[in-house]
Amino acid sequence: MTQNNGSDDNRLFNVIEAAEREKEQERDAAHGIEAQPPSRGQRERLVHVDVARGLSILLVVLGHSWIVLHDTGELYRIIYSFHIPLFLLLSGVFFNSATSFRRTAWTRMDTLLKPYFVTLLAVAIQQSWLVGKTTPFPELLSAILYGNARIPIWIPLWFLPHLFLLCLFAWLYLAFFQLEKRPPAIQAALLLATLAAGVLTLRWFWPLPLPGFSLRGLPFSADLLLVSVFYFLLGYLLRERIKQPAPNYGWTLLALAAFLGLHIFTDYSMDLNLRRYDNLVVSTLQALAGIFIILSLSKMLARSPSLARLFGYLGRNSLIILIFHNPIQRSLFSLLGDALESKFGAALLAFAGAVLACLLIAEIIKRIPVLRVLYLPAAQTKNR
Repeated sequence: MTQNNGSDDNRLFNVIEAAEREKEQERDAAHGIEAQPPSRGQRERLVHVDVARGLSILLVVLGHSWIVLHDTGELYRIIYSFHIPLFLLLSGVFFNSATSFRRTAWTRMDTLLKPYFVTLLAVAIQQSWLVGKTTPFPELLSAILYGNARIPIWIPLWFLPHLFLLCLFAWLYLAFFQLEKRPPAIQAALLLATLAAGVLTLRWFWPLPLPGFSLRGLPFSADLLLVSVFYFLLGYLLRERIKQPAPNYGWTLLALAAFLGLHIFTDYSMDLNLRRYDNLVVSTLQALAGIFIILSLSKMLARSPSLARLFGYLGRNSLIILIFHNPIQRSLFSLLGDALESKFGAALLAFAGAVLACLLIAEIIKRIPVLRVLYLPAAQTKNR
């Protein structure tokens, strides 16, 4: 009898321990663009991932500046060839496929859709009622619910509902194909076939003429899923290698040479929001090479405590920067452009000012309970 009780106690202890582990994983996988590593020790080992997120969000802000967009030249082609795939891959690194589909949906709604709707509903109220704008509220609301970059100035927020949908699609993809149980060659073949199908069908819904209007993409940019899931699951499947802190200098030089060569000898690039993927082979190689370079650079920067703190801080606040940078950067550029003779100088100051302003907003949000609830994942709010 005593032996059975001891066995029951051990089983009970194991169940409790497993449940606590799952809770920790789910809390840390409040993921998305603001995924937090689970412990202090792991934070120290994965500081380069935070640095990579910091670099990626800076590329996003720069990609929306006058410096890049005024002529959509080579700098535009370089940044856009990999900065969104980089974001997707980093989001996949902390994806937790062991979490139930229902729990995955709930945590992603909390992390991604909540700040998306809070921000854009406030914008819709401001644009349609408070300042007497002519855009009717129902029209703005339908654009918000559609989740497909149809709100001027706030266009970068298309990524949040898409990432929510992508996480659910990735969960189903992993379950349906049993991807983690497949040999690496089969994994690669499945993902490459998915990417090829996505590129071939990328413009089927962009635009799609319908009676009375033209459809530009599916709700939540669902027409991008076959492309975005490739990079997301690549990050998921390679997560252990990505988490390794030591850079490989030989492969980094090779990636740099390939990246430069592909841009020197071709004009190919991509812009997923505009459903642009110029060449299945070249654009994919450009993206993978650019991602590898940024990951290697992040590992190098992480060795400097001061640089690791700087870029890691940007990475941990990437969600807030993504949400607010574009209207702030545009407003600052408009103001500074009138005051300065150099548009480049005005754009550079607007870029820096937008990043700093977003960091200030992030700190304000962390310190005001109502804003914490509206913008931060529930797990982070409870821990404060």
